[in-house]
Amino acid sequence: VPEKKIHFVPHGVPDVPFIDPNYYKDRFNVEGRLVLLTFGLLNPNKGIEVVLDALPALVKRYPKIAYIVLGATHPNVKRTHGEEYRLFLQRKVQRLALEDHVFFYNRFVTLEELLAFIGACDIYITPYLSKEQIVSGTLAYAVGMGKAVVSTPYYYAEELLADGRGRLFDFGDVEGLRRVLEELIENDVERHQMRKRAYELGRQMTWKNVARDYLAVFGEVLDFFRHEPVSISYPQLFPQDPYPEPKFDHLMRLTDDTGIFQHASYGIPDRRFGYSTDDVGRALAVVLKAYHALKEERLLRLAEVYLSFLRHAQREDGAFRNFMNYSRQFVDEKGSEDTQGRALWGLGCAVELGVTEPFRNLARELFERCVANLNLESVIARAYAMKGLYHFLEMYPGALPIRRLFQSYTQSLKEAFLSARREDWVWFTDEITYGAHIVPASLLLAHKVMGDEETRVFALEALDFLTEVTFNGEFFDFVGNAFWYKRGGTKAIYDQQPIDAAYATEAYAIAYDVTRINRYLELARIAFEWFFGRNRLALALYDFTTGACYDGLTSHGLNLNQGAESIICFLHANLTLSHIGLLRSLRGPTTHSQAR
Repeated sequence: VPEKKIHFVPHGVPDVPFIDPNYYKDRFNVEGRLVLLTFGLLNPNKGIEVVLDALPALVKRYPKIAYIVLGATHPNVKRTHGEEYRLFLQRKVQRLALEDHVFFYNRFVTLEELLAFIGACDIYITPYLSKEQIVSGTLAYAVGMGKAVVSTPYYYAEELLADGRGRLFDFGDVEGLRRVLEELIENDVERHQMRKRAYELGRQMTWKNVARDYLAVFGEVLDFFRHEPVSISYPQLFPQDPYPEPKFDHLMRLTDDTGIFQHASYGIPDRRFGYSTDDVGRALAVVLKAYHALKEERLLRLAEVYLSFLRHAQREDGAFRNFMNYSRQFVDEKGSEDTQGRALWGLGCAVELGVTEPFRNLARELFERCVANLNLESVIARAYAMKGLYHFLEMYPGALPIRRLFQSYTQSLKEAFLSARREDWVWFTDEITYGAHIVPASLLLAHKVMGDEETRVFALEALDFLTEVTFNGEFFDFVGNAFWYKRGGTKAIYDQQPIDAAYATEAYAIAYDVTRINRYLELARIAFEWFFGRNRLALALYDFTTGACYDGLTSHGLNLNQGAESIICFLHANLTLSHIGLLRSLRGPTTHSQAR
């Protein structure tokens, strides 16, 4: 292009005074702190993780650092990948123990809010990963407001930050970023001079001057839009929830007007395998828990389908059949003991959490018919049943027959524990199989109902032993289903299943609720992160785009089936952590406990 045809017009910026950052900091509860800021629509090219990796060394030396990541996820990224990147960053914050130093403000902001955030920052950072970026509105705004800026050397940053208007570090260079930040923090004079040079250039970039440039190019008058001062309310709490919002798309996809399909091939329901009471009972518990948290009406429709299925599955003697084919015919006479326990779990939740009285009445009728002839022997099955009994007693604490059954099952688990326990084996049986965390979890629920200290002690001893077996200090390596884990034998590594991650998440959350020991809360978080790749294969099982969950980890990689149990278990774990209220704010430091 001939040079005479090129006219340079800078990126426009608001015309604001050169103000000390401390003027704005009290609006965000960061007064007295050194504020770092990155702003913009969040996407993986932003390189936020580079800043996070540089922070641990910095906060040791400068404990008042507060790093704010401002902006919602880019719509195109969210449409394709959901909140995967933001949640990856927030889990990284937890792993690096930076909760008191890093804060995500996850929404679009008005211009007035943006100017206040930029005004409050001492150092603005653009750690972008792409050399080819030719413009950055956020960088322009930071320079225009006279901020000390640190950036990677993409084309626009190299040009805008030349002549001492900013400092550069190489792409992905964590140590380089740390050094630059440390130098600027230590050298107030250099930082202030950098601000002044940036602000002086910013005078040429104000919208008024940009408008004049456009007039020169187009030869026509353009109205200059001037924002009037607006009184706004600044949020004082920044929720820091590093977990995805529960997504029910795949659950809806698997559910028809009969029940929930057991299996899905590449995310598509596989009708060949029909339905199961095992899945329906647990799905009923999940959707009712979700409705009470989110108030989504479509979840009530699912709950009605699931309750109707259980009614059809129940025999005259109260026991439940399990497998139904796509022709709506049950293919077994009676389900396993686990089936009875899982059905009771769902029905107990329906008794407690059902929205309408007719719904609760039907659930109670099915529940009481089942327990009238219930005879469970296995430890796992009794643990399932105890969850249902617990929820029933939450609704009807004076139901003596139910309470007596609950006490009986509690006592049987304690006796099994005493019988099987050895110095090197603190468990209820001689073998650990699938979903083992549900056993100590149920005993902890029993402690909550009856207040028996011995029950609490046994439950925590078993839970701690299970932690030794499955947690390696970095991630959970659950017992595989190839040959499980027998006392004196070798633990199977594959296949690992979502059921174990979900029940572990819940067990540790209940343990935290009972004990208030932060270690259990941290273990609950780490167990849930198994779904996102914090596992032996470093593979994510949860699909942010579809809301589905793969069926497990095999020696060859992911089990690509995305069946009912997997998504039910994921949602159960997701809702468990949401219920416990994992929020962080800019208010004061919190106490952290490392999982060992």
